[in-house]
Amino acid sequence: MTKSEVAQLREDFVRERTKLLNRRVSASEQKLFDVIFKKVIEQFELDGGNIKASSANMDIANRLHSIWKEFQKGDYMKVIGMFAGDMTEIQSLNKIYFSILENDKAKIAKIGEGVDASINKRLGLNKEGKVIKNGFLDKLIKDESFLKDIKKQTYKAVTGGESLKQFTKRMSTVITGNKSVNGGLVRHFNTFAYDTYAAVDRTAQKLWAGKLGLKAFIYAGGKIKTSRLFCIKNNGKVFTTDEAKDWEDLIGEYDGPMWAEGTYEPLRDMGGHRCRHSPNFISNREAISRRPELASVLS
Repeated sequence: MTKSEVAQLREDFVRERTKLLNRRVSASEQKLFDVIFKKVIEQFELDGGNIKASSANMDIANRLHSIWKEFQKGDYMKVIGMFAGDMTEIQSLNKIYFSILENDKAKIAKIGEGVDASINKRLGLNKEGKVIKNGFLDKLIKDESFLKDIKKQTYKAVTGGESLKQFTKRMSTVITGNKSVNGGLVRHFNTFAYDTYAAVDRTAQKLWAGKLGLKAFIYAGGKIKTSRLFCIKNNGKVFTTDEAKDWEDLIGEYDGPMWAEGTYEPLRDMGGHRCRHSPNFISNREAISRRPELASVLS
């Protein structure tokens, strides 16, 4: 395969697996709602169609914690396992990409070990790809903010004597979303996971390039209807890593500020939240052939 073909594979993988993860998370939301409906909502004592404000109903509501724990161990862990596997595959694709730029197999193997170890540490994975306690993925798994919201809504319905029909509709929206809003798990993954696909790809590019002494890259990813002005202007162009350091101010000129001051990292964040672009590093020779004025900087 050529470097361009591998770059396209990386881009397609990140895009398609992000979509698949979204579908899997949405399906998990529906499974969670179905269990809660069967074991909690359908079990409530009613008074004229309204949920009774009774100790028996509070006991039923308290089942939510054990339901959530079972969900975490089962379907949720399958989603996390898929996510972790995808991170490993992104690293493998980057190794293939840079092996085309560097012929020394021993050097590639050694750098690859270091890059994998660095990224896995950030993700909270050990050498075997297992989740490390208190790491990023472990915190993602153990986060109970979504459960707390479900509990809050349920206890409110019981103490307030809400109609079962109204509560069922509201809980369906809280858990699985509707046409206007995403469900709770999708929102959670929007915050913590989806951007990680692109971030891992970009970080791998940055780490490999640093070890191989590459200082220039192509701003790659194409253009879509929702592309930011900054990305539209830079798509397909060659930049040096030093030039990228000025992006935070330039993005502000095009699309307004998107980060708290001092938190933006150009090669990790590129055009911002949900940005589809990544740096495709190229040899210094190729960079000069595309932009001759870089000869004085990269020679």
